[in-house]
Amino acid sequence: MLVNKTLEKKFGDKVSDDEVNKAYKDIENQYGGEKQLEEVVSMYGYNDLASYKKSIKQNLLVQAMVKDSINLSDKEYQDYFDNMVDFDLIQLDDENKAKEIISKINKGEKFEDLAYENSLDTYTSSSGGKVGLTDLRNTDTYNSQLMEAVSKLKNGELSKEPVKTDYGIFVIKVNNNLKESDAKLEDYKEQIDEYVLNEKSQNSEYVQSLLSKLLKEYDVKVVDEDLKDALKSFNLDGETKTSDSKSTTESSK
Repeated sequence: MLVNKTLEKKFGDKVSDDEVNKAYKDIENQYGGEKQLEEVVSMYGYNDLASYKKSIKQNLLVQAMVKDSINLSDKEYQDYFDNMVDFDLIQLDDENKAKEIISKINKGEKFEDLAYENSLDTYTSSSGGKVGLTDLRNTDTYNSQLMEAVSKLKNGELSKEPVKTDYGIFVIKVNNNLKESDAKLEDYKEQIDEYVLNEKSQNSEYVQSLLSKLLKEYDVKVVDEDLKDALKSFNLDGETKTSDSKSTTESSK
């Protein structure tokens, strides 16, 4: 409650009710309606949809806080640009199946259709295998073996052989390696900003450090003896350092 109130005080003007309602409606549509969404959120411990909507607002407030902390330099923009690739993937558990899919794509079948029907990757299968614009240096979502294979493909190129990694077998297709294309940095700054925002918003250590700074800024303290440890995790008595290390709970594909 203290964290939410402090977030609201600092960033409440940056998150409108319309934004919260839109985010809620998008999720409701994704699950096929209010009744289906209610069943899903109850499985995650929410008492009702109203409490779930409050959590959506909290997430948007956290995003506003993270966005406020980001100020990329020209060099950082360039570094991201030089390492960002838009690619698609299909994850499988059988090498022969992967070879069969590569053959089908080369004969004219659509990558997205085959991804939807066959991919084991829950993040991308429903969108036809689209990973989107991703930093090749980020190996927390997809491991270094896969990212190295992606970096070796030219724009529009499909992997000739299945890419074998410790976390599965992949068929990959590169749509756009920014550094290797005619793309201009200025045209991609907005997408880079969005990528960095999402990346840092999912970094639990980074978010925790920002919340600690925010609570210190507003001099938030617990005076009730029974609740003295309520904010212990925010290290309000010690020095807080902003960390860019990744959350250990993120996917390590």
